[in-house]
Amino acid sequence: MLSEGIRDAGGAVRTTSGEIFDTSRGAEGQVYPDDLVLHIAFHDMPDMPGPDMNTNVPPVWSFFYQVAFNNVEVEIQNND
Repeated sequence: MLSEGIRDAGGAVRTTSGEIFDTSRGAEGQVYPDDLVLHIAFHDMPDMPGPDMNTNVPPVWSFFYQVAFNNVEVEIQNND
């Protein structure tokens, strides 16, 4: 997944008014459109479709890893 950055130069996640971010005020989160972040996630898969696959809290995976690469550049080419 490719997303806009959410961490400032010091690594903090803040609101648009400069306070430390609180998930209850998600609409006020600061983003940095010029700072792209590439996320790669991998996890095991429980038996599908299974009754437990209707939520992610608590997680249904026995492991989940996410790796994020900051300051990425993306080039899109059309090979037609």
